[in-house]
Amino acid sequence: MVEQVALNHKVVGSNPSGPITFKTTKIQIHFMNIKKAIISGVILYALIFLLASALLFVVPNESVFGSIIVVIVAILTYLIAKNYYFKGMKISNPIKEGLILGIILVIIIIIIEIPVMVYGFAVEQGWNYFTTWHILLGYILTVVVPIFAAYKKK
Repeated sequence: MVEQVALNHKVVGSNPSGPITFKTTKIQIHFMNIKKAIISGVILYALIFLLASALLFVVPNESVFGSIIVVIVAILTYLIAKNYYFKGMKISNPIKEGLILGIILVIIIIIIEIPVMVYGFAVEQGWNYFTTWHILLGYILTVVVPIFAAYKKK
C-alpha cells in the first residue's frame, strides 16, 4: 500500500534574490499491509491442507500426489495474491512487492507447518518433512508466484 505525504522543507541560507524560500515535496511512503499478508498465508495454508488431505485418499502415488500439489500451490498462491492481497493496491515495484509477499507467505506457512506437520501428521518424517521435493518446490513457487500476480495487477 502506498501513501503520499506532503512535507514542508525549509531551505536554509541566504537567497541573493530575496527572502528564504520554502519548498513542498511529495514523497511516497511504502509499507506492506502485514495483516493482509498474514491472512493470505493462513488462507493459503488452509486451502492447501484441505486439498492435500482430500487428495491423499484419491492419489496413493507420492510422486503424482506431489506433482498435483505443486500445481495447486502455484494456482492458489497466484489467485490469493492477485485477487486478495494486491486487490486495490497501486503497485510501483512488482518484483519487490511480490517477493516480500512471497517471503512472508512462506514464513507464515512454515510457522503453521511445524506444529501441524513436523510434530503432527508427518511426525515419522520429523524435520525431514521439509526436504521432500514437492514441499521445497512449493515454497519456491510461493515466493516467486506473487511477483507474477503483482505484475498482472500493475
